[in-house]
Amino acid sequence: MVRINGFVYIIIGGAIAFFSNLIYNKTGTGSILLFFYVGLLFIAVGFFKVVSSLILGKKEKEPSKIGERTNSVLANMINKDMAAVDIARRSKGAPPANSIVSCPRCGTRHYATSNFCHKCGMRLR
Repeated sequence: MVRINGFVYIIIGGAIAFFSNLIYNKTGTGSILLFFYVGLLFIAVGFFKVVSSLILGKKEKEPSKIGERTNSVLANMINKDMAAVDIARRSKGAPPANSIVSCPRCGTRHYATSNFCHKCGMRLR
């Protein structure tokens, strides 16, 4: 759930109070005063949120143990998959996936998996 900043409450409350007061002054309808009071309530909530955040300060959430464990498990799975792909490439005689080759014509550096030079278009393999 997204937390709304106190300044947003103040701005929205000010707009509601201003426009409802403007309409009340032009029409004289008493029922529109309800919106004026709702706007004042928004302003009060906004000031409370701003003051409380300044007094209490913002505490950063510590990462959960479950999230850390999930990230490490995923990282291990990805590393194992990449290692398997690299072994399969080497068995076919291809260079490792992270090696760099240079274009013989212009000298631009490319990954070994590139078929053509990105600068001059010469075939690399």
